Amino acid sequence: MSEPPAKKRSRRTESAPEPASGKPTASKRAALTGDAKQAAKGSRGGRAASTAPAPTLAPADKTYEVLRALTMDSPDAVSAKDLQGRYLLINEPGARAFGRTVEQVLGKVDSELLPPEMAAAVVAKDRQVLATGQTITFEDVEPTPNGPRIWLSTRGVMKDSAGQAMGIFSICRNITEHQRVEEDQSLNVERLRLVMEAAQVGTWDWDLQAGRIRWSENIDTILGGVPGGPGDTYEAFLQRVLAEDRTRFAQQVAAALKAPADFEAEFQVYVPTGAPRWMRAKVRVLSRNGQATRMLGTLKDVTRELQMEEESRRAVDFQEQLVGIVSHDIRSPLGAIISWARIMAAGGPPPEEQQRTFKRITSAALRIERLTRLLLDFARARLGGGITLEPRRCDMRDLLQKVTHEFRVAYPDRGVSFEVDKGDTHGTWDPDRLAQVLSNLLENALKYSPPDTQVQLAARGEKEQVVLAVHNQGKPIPPELMPHIFEPFRRGPQASRTAKTSYGLGLYIVQEIVHAHGGTIEVRSNIEEGTTFTVCLPRVPPAAMELIRRPSPVAAQRQ
Repeated sequence: MSEPPAKKRSRRTESAPEPASGKPTASKRAALTGDAKQAAKGSRGGRAASTAPAPTLAPADKTYEVLRALTMDSPDAVSAKDLQGRYLLINEPGARAFGRTVEQVLGKVDSELLPPEMAAAVVAKDRQVLATGQTITFEDVEPTPNGPRIWLSTRGVMKDSAGQAMGIFSICRNITEHQRVEEDQSLNVERLRLVMEAAQVGTWDWDLQAGRIRWSENIDTILGGVPGGPGDTYEAFLQRVLAEDRTRFAQQVAAALKAPADFEAEFQVYVPTGAPRWMRAKVRVLSRNGQATRMLGTLKDVTRELQMEEESRRAVDFQEQLVGIVSHDIRSPLGAIISWARIMAAGGPPPEEQQRTFKRITSAALRIERLTRLLLDFARARLGGGITLEPRRCDMRDLLQKVTHEFRVAYPDRGVSFEVDKGDTHGTWDPDRLAQVLSNLLENALKYSPPDTQVQLAARGEKEQVVLAVHNQGKPIPPELMPHIFEPFRRGPQASRTAKTSYGLGLYIVQEIVHAHGGTIEVRSNIEEGTTFTVCLPRVPPAAMELIRRPSPVAAQRQ
C-alpha cells in the first residue's frame, strides 16, 4: 500500500444498518430527482403517499453506488482522491491500512493521515501520475512493528467524460505473504541446488506427450561436459549410453512405459576425454488411467563409488591372499628350514647328504626372502606412496648383460639372448630396480613359453628415452586377461609346473617401478608374433630430476 498507516487499529463493527458509503449525506439528498422529491413530500400527506413512485438515484449517484458496492467486498485497498488530494472514496481494507475507519479518512489528505516523510512520498507519486497521465504499478515497502509489509500498488488518473483529469485512483494489494512464499520457494530451490551439487546428482523430467526431456543445470558437469549436452529427447540421450549397456537400459525404459513402475538403472556414458563414466539413474513413472504420462528421475555419477567398491573388494581379496601366503607359502619353507636345522643340531645327515641339505635350506630361505620382498614392494606401492628409487648414472647394455648371464646360469636348458642397438643406452636410473623389472619379465617369459623356444631381450637408445623389450613365443595372453594384466594377484594361465608358485604380484611391481621412473609399459600378444612387453624409460626420471634440482647441504651452508 502506498499510503501506509501511522498506527494500526482493530477492525470496527458498524451498528448502522447501512455501512458508510464515503459520500456526504447532503449530496445524497441532492441526487434525488424532482419526482422523487414530490414523492417524498406526498409521503407526509397520508393517502397520496401510497400512490407516489419510489425515489430514484441520479446517474452519477448510480455510478457511485455501483463503485462503492464493488470496492466494499474487495480484499484490496481501493481509494480515490480529487485533484487536491482529498480522499473521496475508500473501502474498509484501505482505511484499515491507515489504522482508521472509513469516516476518519474521507475528506482528509495524506499529510493529515501519515508521517511527513511517508506523506511526501505518496504526494510525489500522485504528481508523477498526474504529470504523465499514465497508470503505474510498483511495489512499496511499509515498515511495521511486526516487520516490513509489502504492497503491490496500481495508481492512475480518473478522467471525466470530456477526458479531463478529475482525480487519482489507487488499488493496493498486500503481497507480504506472497513474497514470503516466493522467497521460501527460492531458498528451497537454492538448497536443493546446493545438495545436488554436493552430491553430484542431476535431475531430469521427461514429458512423454511432448517428447522432450528437461535437465537440471548441473547435468553437463555430471556428464563430463559432453558437447551439445545430453540432448532434449530420449533418443538423443540414448546415443550417449555406451553401446554395450544401451540395449539393456532401453529395455528397462520400455518395460516401465508398458507397465508403469519405478526402477533403477546403472549404465556407462561416453565422455569427451577419458574412460566412460558409470551413471546410476533412479526413475519415477507418473501415470493416468494406467498409461505412463511422465518420467522423473535423478542421474548420479557413481564411477568413483564403484571404483571404491572394487578397491574395497580387492582389499578383502588381498587380506585373504595374504593369509594364504603367510599360512602356506612362508610357513612351508620356514618349517623346512627349522626341520633341517634340528637335524644339523643333532649331528647332521650323512656326509654325502650334507651338501644337498645346505642347498635345500638356502633354497627355502631365498624363497622366503623373495616373497617378503614382493610383499614389501606391494605394500609400498599401495600404501606407502609408491616405489622408492636410488637413481644413479648407468648403462642399460651392462644391465642387460648382467641379467642375461644370471638367467643363463639359473636356466641352463633354456635359451636367453639379448641385443642392443648402437644408440646411446645411458641414463640415470635405479639399476637394482630395473634389474628387478627385467628379472620379472624374463621369469614370466620363460614360465609361459615352450621349453624349446628362446626368450629375447632387446634395448635401443632414442633421443629422449631408452626402450626395452622382452619377447617370447607360445600361447598368447587371453583377451579377457589383457585389461587386468598389471593388477595385483592376477595370475596368467597355468602353462607350466612352475606357474603354481606365482603370487600375481610380479607384473604389478614391474609397472610400479616403471612408473616411478616416469616410464611406460605396454604388452602386445597374439598367436602369430607371441608376447612382447615394451618398456620406455626417460633418460632422467622425475625422481632423479628432483635430486638434481635440490641444493646440496654444503652449497646451502656456503650461502
